[in-house]
Amino acid sequence: MNLTTAGIGKAGTMKYLLILLLLTSCSKAKDEFETDPPDAESVADYHAVSKRIADDFTIGGYGVITLKPDGQPEHQGEALLWGGTFLWSASCDAGRSVSEAMAAMILANDGQLIRVDPLGEYRNGREITLDGAVGLLLGVSRRVSDCDESETWREPIEKMIEFQNSHSDRLHRNVSSRLVGEFKYIRELIAYRVGLRDEPSEERLRDLEKIIGGWSFAVQLAHTTGQGSDACYRNNLGLSMLSAAETLGKGISSAGRDQFCQNTKGNDIPTLDHWCGRKNISDYLSTYDPTQYEFRFQRCGEPWESADGDGNTSHQLDKLVAYVFAFGWKSMQN
Repeated sequence: MNLTTAGIGKAGTMKYLLILLLLTSCSKAKDEFETDPPDAESVADYHAVSKRIADDFTIGGYGVITLKPDGQPEHQGEALLWGGTFLWSASCDAGRSVSEAMAAMILANDGQLIRVDPLGEYRNGREITLDGAVGLLLGVSRRVSDCDESETWREPIEKMIEFQNSHSDRLHRNVSSRLVGEFKYIRELIAYRVGLRDEPSEERLRDLEKIIGGWSFAVQLAHTTGQGSDACYRNNLGLSMLSAAETLGKGISSAGRDQFCQNTKGNDIPTLDHWCGRKNISDYLSTYDPTQYEFRFQRCGEPWESADGDGNTSHQLDKLVAYVFAFGWKSMQN
């Protein structure tokens, strides 16, 4: 893994690589928590939040945003990332129109991805970032695995692969953002599930685990040394890719889990703490506050990173995701 590309400067890096070896070998991560089945009130709220997001917090049919007090959209730059996260979390019925619109967006752009429609200020090299591609892959993993949408997604995935393969893995012709090499495993696994490709090898999943572990180490290293960016959104992207693999029926190795979980200790991200067996996310649900964060799970807790909620109208996507982590997606479909 190239730590420089992850936002870590070269100075002092080799010394801290030794720390990585120690960090990733000194403890074992617990499995995520097993919980009782959800009660009827939680299931009803899960479905109500799913419908509310689909009806009131989408833009361009597929992007999920928040709203200002006057009802105008904000955080449009996150629309594809949050839209894909919504598709992974929501029920098949609640997400169907969003899924169809997202698939249509890819076809309309000849396999390119755009973060929001209309693009508005996100033109001329800002059309898409890796975050949006990760969100899309996460969402599609659910739709083709559990919602019988292989036909919906076969042509869009084929067009997306054709474009990326012919443009040096770029996500859009105007941007430099590319699908990280190891992340292509999830893309190829989806292509396999919809009948486009042979199944990718398990070795590629192990490589994905290593790059995600490396990212998490880079974030921790930056925070410890003050060199580079210690923004925790990378760890949310990493967990999203591991969750996509699990949704597509693949198991994360003990070594991959141990490394990622060890390197994210102290992040105070409820989804990560739950997945790593550190703290049950039901605690987060019991004190849920929709005004504190725009989307809780892409930020470390204070004082590492400050809460970014402004009290405006929240989509409550983080609550929807928390339900899925707490009880399992299938348990919420009653």
